[in-house]
Amino acid sequence: MDPGATSAPMALRPPTALAGRVFALLAAGYFVAFVSIAPWAGSPGTTQPGVVVMVASAIVLVNLACALLLTDWYCRTGRPALLILAAGSTFGAVMALAHAATYPGALLERPLFGSEQTVAWLYLAWRIGLAITYLAATLVEAAGVTARSPARRVGHAAAAHALALASCALAAVWASGFATIALAGERFSTVNHTLAWLAALLHFAALGLVLLKRFFNDTLYLWLSLVLAAAITDLVLSNLGGSRYTLGWHAARGSFVVSAFLLLVYLTKESAEQMPQALLPRVAAYAGALAAAFAAVFLRWAMHPWLGQSATYITLYGAVALSVWLGGWLPGTLCAVTGFAFVAVLLVEPVGSLVPRDVGAMLQIALYALSCAFIIGLGQGMRRASARYRGSESRLRDSERRLAAELSSMERLHGLSSRLLTTRDLESGLRDILDNAMASCEADFGAIQLYSRSAGGLQVAVQRGFGEPFLEHFRLVREDDRAAASARALRTQQRVVIEDVTRDAEHAVHVGLAQQAGYRALQVTPLRSHHGQVLGVLSTHHRSPHAVSTREAKLLDLYARHAVDLIERMRAEQALKAADRRKDEFLATLAHELRNPLAPIRNSLAIMGAVKPLPERLEKVRDVMSRQVRHLVRLVDDLLDASRITLRKVQLHKERTSLRALIHEAVESASTLVQGGRHQLHTVVPDDDPLEADVDATRIVQVLVNLLNNAAKFTPPGGMISLTAVREDDTAVITVRDTGAGIAPEHLETVFEMFSQPAPVLYRTEGGLGIGLAIVRGLVELHGGTVRALSAGLDKGSEFVVRLPLDPAGAPAAEQRPASASPGEPRRPRRILVVDDNADVVTTLRQYLEMHGHDVREAHDGVEGAHVAAEFRPDLVLLDIGMPRMNGYEAVAEIRKRLHGHPVRIVAITGWGQYDDKQRAFAAGFDLHMTKPVDPAAVAELL
Repeated sequence: MDPGATSAPMALRPPTALAGRVFALLAAGYFVAFVSIAPWAGSPGTTQPGVVVMVASAIVLVNLACALLLTDWYCRTGRPALLILAAGSTFGAVMALAHAATYPGALLERPLFGSEQTVAWLYLAWRIGLAITYLAATLVEAAGVTARSPARRVGHAAAAHALALASCALAAVWASGFATIALAGERFSTVNHTLAWLAALLHFAALGLVLLKRFFNDTLYLWLSLVLAAAITDLVLSNLGGSRYTLGWHAARGSFVVSAFLLLVYLTKESAEQMPQALLPRVAAYAGALAAAFAAVFLRWAMHPWLGQSATYITLYGAVALSVWLGGWLPGTLCAVTGFAFVAVLLVEPVGSLVPRDVGAMLQIALYALSCAFIIGLGQGMRRASARYRGSESRLRDSERRLAAELSSMERLHGLSSRLLTTRDLESGLRDILDNAMASCEADFGAIQLYSRSAGGLQVAVQRGFGEPFLEHFRLVREDDRAAASARALRTQQRVVIEDVTRDAEHAVHVGLAQQAGYRALQVTPLRSHHGQVLGVLSTHHRSPHAVSTREAKLLDLYARHAVDLIERMRAEQALKAADRRKDEFLATLAHELRNPLAPIRNSLAIMGAVKPLPERLEKVRDVMSRQVRHLVRLVDDLLDASRITLRKVQLHKERTSLRALIHEAVESASTLVQGGRHQLHTVVPDDDPLEADVDATRIVQVLVNLLNNAAKFTPPGGMISLTAVREDDTAVITVRDTGAGIAPEHLETVFEMFSQPAPVLYRTEGGLGIGLAIVRGLVELHGGTVRALSAGLDKGSEFVVRLPLDPAGAPAAEQRPASASPGEPRRPRRILVVDDNADVVTTLRQYLEMHGHDVREAHDGVEGAHVAAEFRPDLVLLDIGMPRMNGYEAVAEIRKRLHGHPVRIVAITGWGQYDDKQRAFAAGFDLHMTKPVDPAAVAELL
C-alpha cells in the first residue's frame, strides 16, 4: 500500500451497463435458488464435520483478501466507509477461523476452547458482527463523513483492524462462558433462531439504506447490496432448516461463501483495472482461486449423498472458470490442482489416496484435466479480449474526458476573453485570469507578479490562497535572487517547474516557507510581451507533488498571453490618457499664451476706434487688424471647443428657446464674412412657427454660424447661400446650401472628423484648422440631433442638414434672446483697478478706460494689486489670474479681505478660459469671468 500516493486515488465509479446486467442476473439467480431450496430446507444432508473446514478456509482466504484491498482503497481515497468494511472483513476472517476451531470434529475432536455451545454462539456473534459492520458502513456513507488526512490514514487503518481483532477476542471470551443453550443436540434453540432473525433484520436494514439512498450508483455498493441479499438468504435458509446438516444449513454455508466471493470479485477486478502493476490484486486473485477451490469441494461434499461417485469433479469447473476470470491462467491452474487434490482425497474411492483405482478413474482424471485446460484457455482468451475491450473503453473514456476538459477550457477561455475586452481595471482583469488558470490546472494557490523597473524586481499584483507571512516574504523578488523560482523565470524567460519543492536544491531556502504556506509543487510562467520583454510572471501551486502536463502548459501559455495583452492594453490606455491630459494642458497653455498678446492688440484697436476722425488709410488698417484678430480669436476658441467636445466636457445650459430667433441671430453674426465674399444669402424660416426647442442657445448659434462661415469660405465670390428651416413632426430640419467648391463623395463622412480638409487647397482662401464641422457635429449630437453632409461632387456646391428635436408642449418661447440694456443715462465715472503682469495689457486697457472718463490705477502682480486696492478702494477690479508672487485666486481673497465692507466688483480677465477655470474662479470669489482677449466695449458694459 502507498497511502501517500494521493495524486492518483482509486476511482469509485458508477456501474456500467454490463455491471447492472450481471447484478440483475445474480439477484434473479439468488431468488430462484432460494425459492427452489426453501421447501426442502429441513431435508437431511451430509453429516461430515469436515465441510466446515472447507467453508472456513474459503471464507478466511476471501475475507483476508478483501481486507487487504479495502484497506488499500481507504488509504488511497480516504472514504471512512471503506475502512469500516475492511475491519469487518478482518473480523469475518478471524471469526471463521475460530468457528472452525471450535466445531466438534472439524479440526479437532473437541472444541479448541469453550464448550459444545461455544461454536453456536461464535457463529451468531460472527453473523451479527458482520451485520453491524455493513449497517455502520452504509450509515457513515449516508452521513457524508469526510475523508481523513492522507498522513493519518495508515494509523487509522491499523487502529480499525486492531479493534476488529479485539472484538473477535471479546466474542470468543463471551461465547466460551455463555451458559444459555443455543444447540439442543443438532437443533437450534429458540434463542438461536431469534438471534439469527435479528442478524437477518440488521442485514435487511443495511440493504434498505443502500436502496433508499441510491448508493447503488456506486459500483461498490451495487455489489455490497448483493452481499447483503446473500447474507439474508443464508440466514433465512439456515433458520428454515432448523438444525445442523440439513439442506438449508448446507445451502446457507454455500450462500455465505458466495456472498464473500461477490465482494472479492468486484474488488479484484476494479483494482486490477486501475492498478495493473500492483501486487495486491494478484495476491487477492490467488487467494480467491484457493477459496474457490475450497468452496467447490464443499459444494461437492454437500452433494455427495445424492451424487455418490458420479460427476466427481463437476463443481470444480465453475471454480476454475471463476479463478481464471479473477487472475488469469495461473490462479485457474492453482484452483484446478488444489480442487482435484481435495476431491480425490476426500470423496474418491479409496478415500485418502490420490492414486486412481482403475482405468475408469484414470480416464475421468484425464477428462477433468482436458476440461480444465479448455476452460483455462478459453477463459484466458476471453480475459485478454475483455482487457482489450476495457483498454479501448478506457481510452475512449479518456478521450471523452480530454474532449470535455478541452471544451471546458475553451469555454472558460472564451468567457475570459469576452470579459477582458470590457474590463477597465487591471487588478480585476488579472484576478480573473489567475482564477481561470488555477481552475484549469486544478491548483490550490496562485499569484501574478508584475515587474517594476523602479522597484527593481517582481511585486505581487494579485494572489489566491497565500497568507500574510508568505506575501510579506515575497513582497519584492529581485531578479538576482537565485532561490526564488519567479526570479529564475524572469532571468531565463522560460517556464520554471518544481514538481516537489522538498527535492529542488535551488528552492531549499524557501522549503520551510512553502511548508508553512501549504504547497509542495509550483510552476512559474513568464509574461513576455510582443517585444520580448518580461512584464511579470504567472505562478500556480499545488498542495501535493505535481508535474505540469502538456495540456496544462498550453493553457498556461494562453492565460499568460491574455495577461500580457491586458497589461499592454491597460498601459497603452494609461499612456493615451496621459498624452490626452498633456494635450489638454498644452492646448490650454497655448490658448493662454495666444490670448495674452491678443488682449493689448484688441485694446489698442479699440483705442484707435475711439479716436475720431481717424485718417482713412489708418481706418482701413484698423478694420483689417480687427478682422484678423477676430479670426485668430475664433481659431483659438474653436481649437479649445473641439477638444472639449471630443472629451464630452462641454456643459450645456439648456432653456426653452425659439430656433427661429437663433437663426436670425446667427445670420447677423455671419453677415460680415458673407458680405465680405459678396455672397447672396437667402433665409427661409416659418413665420407662424417659432420652432421651440430645449437647447443651449449660444451653442446652437455657434453651430449655425460655423455652417454659414464654412459656406462663405468655400464659395467663390458672388455665390449663393441659403438657410432654410422647416418642421417635420417633432423635429426641426435646418439646411444650409451653397454653390461653392462642393465635396467629393468619398469625403462626405470624413468632413466631420477633426482636422479634416477635404476641399482643394486652392479653395482654402480663408484658411482654418479643419475643426469647424467637427464642432458642429459634436454640439448637434450633444443636443440629441444629427447632421449630414450632401454634395453632387466637386464644384457642384454642398448642403448640410441639421435635425434637432423640438419641444411640442409648453408656452411659446421668446422670439429673440434678451438684448443688452440700452445705454440710458450717461454712466458716471468709476474707480477701476487693472491688475495684470502683462504691461501692454494694463497700459492699453487703462488708456481705453481713461478715454471714457474713468479713474484707473494699475498693478503688475497680486501683491501690488492688493496693496493698491486697499489704498485706492476701487469700484471695479479687473484681475488677471496667472501672475507672479501672488496669483489671481489668492489675490481676490486678499483684496476682499482688505476691502471688507466696501462694495467692489472683481472680474477675472485671463487667458485661462476652460469650463474648469471658470468654475474655479467663481469658487475663489470672482464675480465674473472674461476670457482674453476681452473686447474693451464689453468691459465698458460692466460699468
